[in-house]
Amino acid sequence: MNNAVLIGMPGCGKTTIGCRAAALLGAAFVDLDDRIVAVEGKTIPEIFEESGEAGFRAIETRILGDIADAVGAAGGEAYGRGLICSAGGGIVTRPENRALLEKIGRIIFIYRNLDEIAASVTYDASRPLLRDPAAISVLWEERRSLYRAWADREFINEGDPEKAAAQLAKIIAG
Repeated sequence: MNNAVLIGMPGCGKTTIGCRAAALLGAAFVDLDDRIVAVEGKTIPEIFEESGEAGFRAIETRILGDIADAVGAAGGEAYGRGLICSAGGGIVTRPENRALLEKIGRIIFIYRNLDEIAASVTYDASRPLLRDPAAISVLWEERRSLYRAWADREFINEGDPEKAAAQLAKIIAG
């Protein structure tokens, strides 16, 4: 199995379908935001409050580097039968992250219709950059060209998590 890194907008399904695809493949699954919280001992909103977005992005890059180093040092074997990593939606905002993502595995851009994202995400303090539906369009305009430029493959998530996970697992296994 090939390692894969999932990128895309907040709410596009990186974590939901990525975790399910990993289970189907018997692969490890790492959510970068969850890893940040575990390592830092703080929630994402707490990090944003204390360090701002720039501080959060520096932490994100450092922890992404740790994952990339673990994969590289073990020749891809650090996570057993393979790894699927869900990167945060803003991972593409720091150019140095691209090489780290590539070191982990194939980069797959998860695309989901913005109206579906807007209808499904929660707008609260748990998502510091996604406080209201209008923010989705702003983030999309800022990031869409980067998602597409960085990706080795684009995957369209049409909303059914089980079906999408099965399709994604086939792509990753292939």
